[in-house]
Amino acid sequence: MERYVAFICDELPKTRRVLLTPPPPMENGEYGYKRIYKIGPHVYMETTIEIVEKYTRSAKLCIKFEDYQMNDIFYMSRRKGPDELLEEIYNKIYNIVNKTLIDDRRQEWVREQYKIRSEKFPLFDIGPGVYIDMWGDLYRNYLQKCDEDKWMKEIVLDLPFPNKSYGLFTQEEFIDKLRTDDEFNKKWGNSTNKTEE
Repeated sequence: MERYVAFICDELPKTRRVLLTPPPPMENGEYGYKRIYKIGPHVYMETTIEIVEKYTRSAKLCIKFEDYQMNDIFYMSRRKGPDELLEEIYNKIYNIVNKTLIDDRRQEWVREQYKIRSEKFPLFDIGPGVYIDMWGDLYRNYLQKCDEDKWMKEIVLDLPFPNKSYGLFTQEEFIDKLRTDDEFNKKWGNSTNKTEE
Protein backbone atom coordinates (compact mmCIF):
# COMPACT_ATOMS: atom_id res chain seq x y z
CA MET A 1 0.00 0.00 0.00
CA GLU A 2 2.85 2.39 0.71
CA ARG A 3 4.10 1.89 -2.82
CA TYR A 4 0.62 2.69 -4.14
CA VAL A 5 0.55 5.94 -2.16
CA ALA A 6 4.02 6.78 -3.50
CA PHE A 7 2.82 6.05 -7.04
CA ILE A 8 -0.20 8.36 -6.68
CA CYS A 9 2.01 11.11 -5.22
CA ASP A 10 4.38 10.79 -8.16
CA GLU A 11 1.43 11.27 -10.53
CA LEU A 12 0.37 14.52 -8.89
CA PRO A 13 1.32 17.66 -10.83
CA LYS A 14 3.38 20.31 -9.06
CA THR A 15 0.96 23.03 -10.12
CA ARG A 16 -2.72 23.10 -10.98
CA ARG A 17 -5.22 25.72 -12.03
CA VAL A 18 -8.29 25.62 -9.79
CA LEU A 19 -11.59 26.96 -11.09
CA LEU A 20 -13.05 29.48 -8.67
CA THR A 21 -16.70 29.02 -7.76
CA PRO A 22 -18.84 31.79 -9.28
CA PRO A 23 -20.16 33.89 -6.39
CA PRO A 24 -23.87 34.12 -5.53
CA PRO A 25 -25.94 37.04 -6.85
CA MET A 26 -25.25 40.52 -5.58
CA GLU A 27 -27.77 42.27 -3.32
CA ASN A 28 -29.55 43.75 -6.33
CA GLY A 29 -29.99 40.25 -7.78
CA GLU A 30 -27.39 40.64 -10.50
CA TYR A 31 -24.31 38.48 -10.89
CA GLY A 32 -22.08 41.21 -12.26
CA TYR A 33 -20.90 39.00 -15.11
CA LYS A 34 -22.16 36.82 -17.95
CA ARG A 35 -21.13 33.20 -18.10
CA ILE A 36 -21.96 30.39 -20.48
CA TYR A 37 -21.93 26.93 -18.98
CA LYS A 38 -18.74 25.01 -19.83
CA ILE A 39 -17.48 27.68 -22.24
CA GLY A 40 -16.74 30.49 -19.89
CA PRO A 41 -15.53 32.92 -18.95
CA HIS A 42 -13.66 31.07 -16.22
CA VAL A 43 -11.54 32.43 -13.38
CA TYR A 44 -8.73 30.19 -12.17
CA MET A 45 -6.41 30.28 -9.18
CA GLU A 46 -2.88 29.01 -9.76
CA THR A 47 -1.99 26.52 -7.02
CA THR A 48 1.17 24.69 -6.04
CA ILE A 49 0.99 21.13 -4.70
CA GLU A 50 3.78 19.95 -2.42
CA ILE A 51 4.06 16.53 -0.79
CA VAL A 52 4.89 17.05 2.89
CA GLU A 53 4.81 13.45 4.06
CA LYS A 54 3.67 10.02 2.86
CA TYR A 55 1.91 7.51 5.10
CA THR A 56 0.69 3.93 4.69
CA ARG A 57 -2.72 4.90 3.28
CA SER A 58 -2.55 8.66 2.92
CA ALA A 59 -0.31 11.63 2.29
CA LYS A 60 -0.05 15.11 3.73
CA LEU A 61 -0.09 17.72 0.98
CA CYS A 62 0.61 21.42 1.17
CA ILE A 63 -1.59 23.52 -1.12
CA LYS A 64 -0.24 27.01 -1.83
CA PHE A 65 -2.08 29.80 -3.65
CA GLU A 66 -1.54 33.54 -3.43
CA ASP A 67 -0.55 34.19 0.21
CA TYR A 68 -2.33 31.09 1.50
CA GLN A 69 -0.74 27.83 2.55
CA MET A 70 -2.96 24.92 3.60
CA ASN A 71 -1.82 21.49 4.82
CA ASP A 72 -4.27 18.60 4.67
CA ILE A 73 -4.37 14.80 4.76
CA PHE A 74 -5.48 13.06 1.57
CA TYR A 75 -6.60 9.45 2.04
CA MET A 76 -5.92 6.95 -0.75
CA SER A 77 -7.99 3.77 -0.72
CA ARG A 78 -6.40 0.77 -2.41
CA ARG A 79 -9.86 -0.16 -3.71
CA LYS A 80 -9.86 2.86 -6.00
CA GLY A 81 -7.95 3.18 -9.25
CA PRO A 82 -5.37 5.93 -9.89
CA ASP A 83 -7.71 8.05 -12.02
CA GLU A 84 -10.45 7.99 -9.39
CA LEU A 85 -8.02 8.85 -6.59
CA LEU A 86 -6.46 11.72 -8.53
CA GLU A 87 -9.93 13.07 -9.30
CA GLU A 88 -10.78 12.92 -5.58
CA ILE A 89 -7.58 14.79 -4.74
CA TYR A 90 -8.29 17.47 -7.34
CA ASN A 91 -11.85 17.88 -6.03
CA LYS A 92 -10.57 18.27 -2.48
CA ILE A 93 -8.04 20.89 -3.62
CA TYR A 94 -10.88 22.68 -5.43
CA ASN A 95 -12.90 22.71 -2.20
CA ILE A 96 -9.93 23.87 -0.11
CA VAL A 97 -9.18 26.81 -2.40
CA ASN A 98 -12.78 27.97 -2.74
CA LYS A 99 -13.65 27.52 0.94
CA THR A 100 -10.53 29.45 1.94
CA LEU A 101 -11.52 32.40 -0.25
CA ILE A 102 -15.09 32.33 1.08
CA ASP A 103 -13.92 32.12 4.70
CA ASP A 104 -11.58 35.04 4.05
CA ARG A 105 -14.47 37.05 2.60
CA ARG A 106 -12.99 37.22 -0.88
CA GLN A 107 -16.29 36.70 -2.75
CA GLU A 108 -16.42 40.31 -3.93
CA TRP A 109 -12.92 39.90 -5.37
CA VAL A 110 -13.96 36.70 -7.18
CA ARG A 111 -17.09 38.41 -8.51
CA GLU A 112 -14.96 41.29 -9.79
CA GLN A 113 -12.64 38.84 -11.57
CA TYR A 114 -15.61 37.23 -13.29
CA LYS A 115 -16.93 40.63 -14.28
CA ILE A 116 -13.56 41.60 -15.80
CA ARG A 117 -13.33 38.30 -17.68
CA SER A 118 -16.89 38.70 -18.94
CA GLU A 119 -16.17 42.14 -20.37
CA LYS A 120 -13.10 40.82 -22.18
CA PHE A 121 -14.58 37.46 -23.16
CA PRO A 122 -14.73 37.29 -26.99
CA LEU A 123 -18.05 35.42 -27.11
CA PHE A 124 -19.82 38.53 -25.89
CA ASP A 125 -18.13 40.91 -28.34
CA ILE A 126 -20.86 40.35 -30.92
CA GLY A 127 -22.34 43.04 -33.11
CA PRO A 128 -25.84 42.84 -34.62
CA GLY A 129 -26.03 40.01 -37.15
CA VAL A 130 -22.44 38.90 -36.51
CA TYR A 131 -21.76 35.42 -35.15
CA ILE A 132 -18.51 33.95 -33.90
CA ASP A 133 -17.73 30.39 -34.98
CA MET A 134 -18.25 29.11 -31.45
CA TRP A 135 -21.90 30.09 -31.65
CA GLY A 136 -22.22 28.34 -34.99
CA ASP A 137 -20.68 25.16 -33.60
CA LEU A 138 -23.09 25.16 -30.65
CA TYR A 139 -26.04 25.84 -32.90
CA ARG A 140 -25.09 23.09 -35.38
CA ASN A 141 -24.73 20.68 -32.44
CA TYR A 142 -28.21 21.70 -31.28
CA LEU A 143 -29.71 21.01 -34.71
CA GLN A 144 -27.87 17.72 -35.05
CA LYS A 145 -28.86 16.53 -31.58
CA CYS A 146 -32.50 17.38 -32.23
CA ASP A 147 -32.32 15.30 -35.40
CA GLU A 148 -30.61 12.38 -33.63
CA ASP A 149 -33.33 12.39 -30.98
CA LYS A 150 -35.93 12.20 -33.76
CA TRP A 151 -37.66 15.30 -32.54
CA MET A 152 -37.98 16.65 -36.09
CA LYS A 153 -37.04 14.16 -38.80
CA GLU A 154 -37.70 16.54 -41.71
CA ILE A 155 -35.16 19.18 -40.63
CA VAL A 156 -32.36 19.99 -43.05
CA LEU A 157 -29.25 20.50 -40.91
CA ASP A 158 -27.39 22.82 -43.26
CA LEU A 159 -30.13 25.47 -43.20
CA PRO A 160 -28.97 28.43 -41.06
CA PHE A 161 -32.56 29.38 -40.16
CA PRO A 162 -34.88 26.34 -40.21
CA ASN A 163 -38.60 26.73 -40.78
CA LYS A 164 -40.37 27.71 -37.56
CA SER A 165 -43.02 25.06 -38.20
CA TYR A 166 -40.48 22.47 -37.10
CA GLY A 167 -40.41 24.01 -33.63
CA LEU A 168 -36.65 24.73 -33.52
CA PHE A 169 -35.00 27.99 -32.54
CA THR A 170 -33.36 30.16 -35.16
CA GLN A 171 -29.69 30.91 -34.53
CA GLU A 172 -30.54 34.34 -33.12
CA GLU A 173 -33.14 32.85 -30.78
CA PHE A 174 -30.74 30.07 -29.79
CA ILE A 175 -28.00 32.54 -28.78
CA ASP A 176 -30.47 34.69 -26.86
CA LYS A 177 -31.77 31.58 -25.07
CA LEU A 178 -28.22 30.61 -24.07
CA ARG A 179 -27.71 34.02 -22.52
CA THR A 180 -30.97 34.18 -20.59
CA ASP A 181 -32.04 30.63 -19.68
CA ASP A 182 -29.77 28.78 -17.22
CA GLU A 183 -31.35 25.36 -17.80
CA PHE A 184 -31.13 25.73 -21.57
CA ASN A 185 -27.54 26.96 -21.14
CA LYS A 186 -26.60 23.85 -19.15
CA LYS A 187 -28.06 21.58 -21.79
CA TRP A 188 -26.85 23.29 -24.96
CA GLY A 189 -23.99 25.59 -23.89
CA ASN A 190 -21.42 22.83 -24.37
CA SER A 191 -21.11 20.97 -27.66
CA THR A 192 -20.15 17.74 -25.88
CA ASN A 193 -23.00 18.01 -23.33
CA LYS A 194 -20.73 16.85 -20.48
CA THR A 195 -21.18 18.02 -16.93
CA GLU A 196 -18.86 20.69 -15.62
CA GLU A 197 -15.98 19.80 -13.41
